[in-house]
Amino acid sequence: MKLARKWPVHPAPIEGEALSSWLHRIAACFHMDTVELLQHGLGLHYGVDDVLHYRALPSVDIEAPSGLIAGLADRTGVSTDHIRAMTLAGWTPWMFDSVQPMAGAFHNYVHRFSVMLGPRNGAKSIEKEWRAWVPDHPIKRDCPDCLADPERQGLLPMWHLPIMLSCPMHNRLLQPLIAIVHGPIWPENSPDLEQRPSPAVLDMDRRTLQALTTGEVDLPRRSVHAAIWFRLLRTLLNEVSTPAKCWGPSTRDIRAAWAASGHRVRAGQGVWKPFEALRWPVQSQLLEAAAAAMDLLGRGTWDRPGQRRRSHSLQPRAGMFGLCGIPAAQTRPAFQARLGLRAGFHLHGSLGQNMGVHGRAHGNRQGRPE
Repeated sequence: MKLARKWPVHPAPIEGEALSSWLHRIAACFHMDTVELLQHGLGLHYGVDDVLHYRALPSVDIEAPSGLIAGLADRTGVSTDHIRAMTLAGWTPWMFDSVQPMAGAFHNYVHRFSVMLGPRNGAKSIEKEWRAWVPDHPIKRDCPDCLADPERQGLLPMWHLPIMLSCPMHNRLLQPLIAIVHGPIWPENSPDLEQRPSPAVLDMDRRTLQALTTGEVDLPRRSVHAAIWFRLLRTLLNEVSTPAKCWGPSTRDIRAAWAASGHRVRAGQGVWKPFEALRWPVQSQLLEAAAAAMDLLGRGTWDRPGQRRRSHSLQPRAGMFGLCGIPAAQTRPAFQARLGLRAGFHLHGSLGQNMGVHGRAHGNRQGRPE
């Protein structure tokens, strides 16, 4: 049996990069496309839709087969844990309970906490199979500044989920992307590429990026585990989209959040649908409303006499963390090691400002992989 040999050229993965993006960059070193790289370099056969890096969430970015991960580890020397972390499956159980749709998953994920609505306020739920954050209608967005940086041209899977509106590293709204052919191709009717996020959106996205890079988030009163942050954010999105008849005592507060966002209440929805089933224009408005709600909560704007509101600090109820079934003892160094992040990388400031993350490619030699 012929022993696997390392490919002569294999650029290092960029922190947070999608597996399909890394495969594309390796293939480009050999003047191949990704399908050819996997066929000739690993003896694996994949369709274009499974691996095409500029398609929204190809299957290898959701959950890569173990054979592909092992083969890439042999040929590149990158650990299997690091390669798996380049897929959404690598973020279980922190961000996802499972990357495969499951019955009853919505209630367990979204109703675990409450932020604005009380736990009995009739927030909408679904019983059919569901998975958090993965959109029914794929989206493809990227940061123009990241793609213009020679050391940051990998595509990040988290930008293809409806979880962030902006790139906190460059203070830029993410823009829709058609493809990358000798450079990014943006739609002709793309919004102004210089458009900047609001302070509330940037604050929310900085916290999400902090969760993704350190494993915890700094909130006004204390830090919380990344898993708590992702679930609190998804809960809040459900609450601001819940029909008004369910708002009860929180009616004034939810209307204030929507007014601050500048959008119609509930983004003009007539019929409730789970966040993942909505189109991106509606999802983006819900994210802006959630950011506005967090800003109002953090500033204590809703702290009126006689009203007790635990949610000002966005804190889960005592004891709820252990019910998630998520490892609670994960420390920042352990989380970074799991993702293969450089030991010297850290966040500056409580909300992770100046968050430049850079990776370097190895060499410029070209040749056909064996």
